[in-house]
Amino acid sequence: MPPNTVLLSGHPFYPQTCVAGEASITPGMLLTFGTGGDAGRLMKHATAAGNAIAMFAVENVTPDRSVATAPIDTPYADLESMKWIIARPGDELYAWVPASATAVVKGSLLVSNGDGTLKLYVPQASNEGGTATYTIQTQPVVAMAAEAVDNSAVGTPSRIRVYAV
Repeated sequence: MPPNTVLLSGHPFYPQTCVAGEASITPGMLLTFGTGGDAGRLMKHATAAGNAIAMFAVENVTPDRSVATAPIDTPYADLESMKWIIARPGDELYAWVPASATAVVKGSLLVSNGDGTLKLYVPQASNEGGTATYTIQTQPVVAMAAEAVDNSAVGTPSRIRVYAV
């Protein structure tokens, strides 16, 4: 039976609750702070392979008993007060990989997929000839796979155990 919590082990930092800046943030999703009209609100991390901090949504400790889903599967609504953590290296979490994601093996490095889920890290190639320019992200890797997950033929996101890095 899969775990019913996002934090599987470790001692992350638990900031005060914060308001969700969009709907459908599900516990286990990678987060960032919004900008503009959503400044200060939590949003799904939206830059694929972009710089990120290991900030994850966690389940509400006071479940809504009016819904049939478990707290870990109950998404937050827009402007709802939500629980979140800043994971420390080594913390084990139950995160997400996207639908049709490239297979992940244990030990793979993971980055943002740009929708709150995590994908396999593919290092940026460098051009030593000087004819092209690249944007080099300095902090894209947020997790390491703690298990293998092959979601390549699955049409929905799947859970994956990861270690924060």
